[in-house]
Amino acid sequence: MPGGQRLKKALIMALKVGLAVGLLAWLLAHGKLNPREIGSAIRAYPLWMLLALLCNNATILLTAFRWRILLLAQGIQARRRDCVVMTYIGVFFSTFLPGGTGGDFVKAYYIARDSHKKAEAVTTVFLDRVFGLYCLVGFAAVAILVRLGALWRTTSKPALHGLTEAQLLVVGVLSIFLLSTLGLALLLSTHWRRLTHFLLDRLPGVGPVLKRVYEAVYLYRTQKGILLKFIAYSASAHAIATASLWLVGIALGDPVARGGVRALNYLFLIPLGFVVNGLPITPGGFGAFEWALGMLFATVLLPGEQGQNVGVNLAATGHILFVLTNLIGLLFYLKGKRRVAEAAEGASHDALPEPPHDAPA
Repeated sequence: MPGGQRLKKALIMALKVGLAVGLLAWLLAHGKLNPREIGSAIRAYPLWMLLALLCNNATILLTAFRWRILLLAQGIQARRRDCVVMTYIGVFFSTFLPGGTGGDFVKAYYIARDSHKKAEAVTTVFLDRVFGLYCLVGFAAVAILVRLGALWRTTSKPALHGLTEAQLLVVGVLSIFLLSTLGLALLLSTHWRRLTHFLLDRLPGVGPVLKRVYEAVYLYRTQKGILLKFIAYSASAHAIATASLWLVGIALGDPVARGGVRALNYLFLIPLGFVVNGLPITPGGFGAFEWALGMLFATVLLPGEQGQNVGVNLAATGHILFVLTNLIGLLFYLKGKRRVAEAAEGASHDALPEPPHDAPA
């Protein structure tokens, strides 16, 4: 990688880290984030925290199986165990080693290095990210429509163009979902395919590789069963991730989490927080996720400072559990370090473009 690109990546990462530190420092300074309360909850309710941790691991298993069905559709034979191991290693790399080659490209190269389908393998990783994000935004859009009245009738001060923070989130999520739906429809249309082939046939050098990448994407247009399975895996993963935070909410003493039917509000609000967490604003969504859940809880569930504090501490505790879950990838990496290192070296010398590794799953 040229020095200029390395410097640019380092500056972008520094800005993201700075923003995350700034947001967390602001939350701490204003008493929204309470480490003592989080520590007390972990010590008082270890069973709830353990169950939440198990839920996080279940979501990784589901995303690994979800990725595998994309690989099989491309004719790339991949064992479940290999997909699980490389998914754990991928989330570890993305959490603790941001930048560089990234866990996504390494796991794609690792899976496909013996099949001569590296372009298709990298494409499946990219599509797993993109389709997974699309499903998450779709679930959040449904959640918004269910609670549109409560989100829109906020009484907080306008944040931008006369809209409150909650209203901006409503407009943003619904707009992203609409535009991404139109974009996917265009990308998978036969007219766009003919235009893409026309352009790539006249592009020297990388044209043939990009054509293979596009055809790997277009393949799923006729694989409706695969897409339905993908949606089912995504829905299950997001539901279990929401359940994990619900368990954390019980441990933190959130009256909503312990409120019987009221706890169903988690199904509506947590996906909105996950959308913000998945945006490439800060590393791992640190700071951004805390701000989002604090704002959402204060807007919809527990008006005022109580709701904000509950949302912020819930997100921060969730982040601790996410980090502990992703650390498991280190064990898999150390166990197969030589083979993974070979894949990383091959990936770093491969001419294929790297998929974004900080996009939400």
